[in-house]
Amino acid sequence: MEIELKFLLHENKIDQFKKLIENDMFRAVRKPTLVLSNAYFDTPDNDLRAFDMGLRTRCSEDKNGQGWSEQTVKLAGKDIGGLHQRPEHNVRLSDVPQTKCFADLTQFDPTIWPANFETEKLQRKLIKQFETVFSRNIWHITMPSGTLIECVLDEGYVESGENKTPICEIELELVKGNVADIFNLAQFLVVHLPLRFGTLSKAARGYMLVNDKTLESYNLEAINVEHDVTVEHGMIQMLSEGLKFVQHHEMVFVEQHSLKALRRTIDGFSQLIHILQLFSKVLPVASAEQLIKGFKHCRKTLSWVDIFYQFKQLTNRPTPYRNKIKDSESLSELLRRQMTHEEQMADASAFSKVQNITC
Repeated sequence: MEIELKFLLHENKIDQFKKLIENDMFRAVRKPTLVLSNAYFDTPDNDLRAFDMGLRTRCSEDKNGQGWSEQTVKLAGKDIGGLHQRPEHNVRLSDVPQTKCFADLTQFDPTIWPANFETEKLQRKLIKQFETVFSRNIWHITMPSGTLIECVLDEGYVESGENKTPICEIELELVKGNVADIFNLAQFLVVHLPLRFGTLSKAARGYMLVNDKTLESYNLEAINVEHDVTVEHGMIQMLSEGLKFVQHHEMVFVEQHSLKALRRTIDGFSQLIHILQLFSKVLPVASAEQLIKGFKHCRKTLSWVDIFYQFKQLTNRPTPYRNKIKDSESLSELLRRQMTHEEQMADASAFSKVQNITC
């Protein structure tokens, strides 16, 4: 089971990140840098995506021309507040890096597939959807507790036809030891760097590129929890969905400067507060109060958004009040003051860093 945290990093912060990782605070061992070329496969109808699977072939080569080729399938897993857990299976294709590799589902252990998975039929329909090309910098970090974490910095791009989008992301993967130490290392990094959670995998971004899609806002809805789960699992599911909603809309806002997305982020904070209050009797009092206080602070910091959004709606839509507003000097002046939001938008972008948005 792969357990990892993924963050997005701005390209101009790469040198700063490397200095943080390679300082004396960590027992960090630098590994050889690799150049990776990945091709992602699916059927024309995206049958693998329907099973929440990702299939790729990877060609890896170091600066000396040494490398290998393998194929990997990632099956449906879990994503809890940015912590990714997905079963992963690998099959070595060659000990020599190849420029072109084609995936073969029949080479995997047949017991890994879910019910109704028609391996041979799907194999005949496979086509390459997109590819990623990037350099991978690797550090093995030993934490004071003995936990070993692989820290990876990927720099490159995702490409589909003439469409291309950059890659600049950090991955922290547990090799052995305590999962909590991943969060300890992540906390250190986000204090010193403007990181954001990478809620989308390279494969997900590739499929968006193939289908010419962008991230979109969606409405907050009730979270459906099965009746036969324990209180603990119900709470985890609800908090996970709430965090996913916040993180998604934070990413939409950062990419598109959409006030609608920022309003949805506020809705997500309110939902998380409600969930924590709902389960407060089964949580340690201090922890529940600290989290609730943190999310309320996040919501309060963005309280200006709703006022500005309503003013914008009032002035942009044709309504009977538009002419009256224009005729009123005091109302016009009030609107001008409210519409100067550039500094607030910039503050919101900075606020959306991991350490603040997740409180």
